[in-house]
Amino acid sequence: MFQNEAQQCRAIRTLLGSLFHGSRLDELWTATGPTELAVRELGGAMSKGERVLLRVAFDFWNAQGMAHLRDVINVLDSERLALVASLAMAVNAGAVDEWVTCVQDGYKPLLRFVHVTKGAKP
Repeated sequence: MFQNEAQQCRAIRTLLGSLFHGSRLDELWTATGPTELAVRELGGAMSKGERVLLRVAFDFWNAQGMAHLRDVINVLDSERLALVASLAMAVNAGAVDEWVTCVQDGYKPLLRFVHVTKGAKP
């Protein structure tokens, strides 16, 4: 579970910023939540992958993104899918700050969180 809204926003911005370099998706989210543009872009002229990822971001935010698991699996490439899955695992394990640090430092966190959630050392 997220500790607070600030942590939640930090994780969502990290997720959006790390996945589509150059698309500026992270600019759709602020330290306090989604921008008005983010809300408008849910149905806007984005690539299918960007739209799915933005829906996932809203699902992490308020469960209103309506991202379909089928789309998450079939549209996102393996790297993007791994980051979404690892954030979900980090939220579940109470390790969101560690996830943010891993992603910002350029590490691929999925394998680390598989071990952490199973109680093993990475």
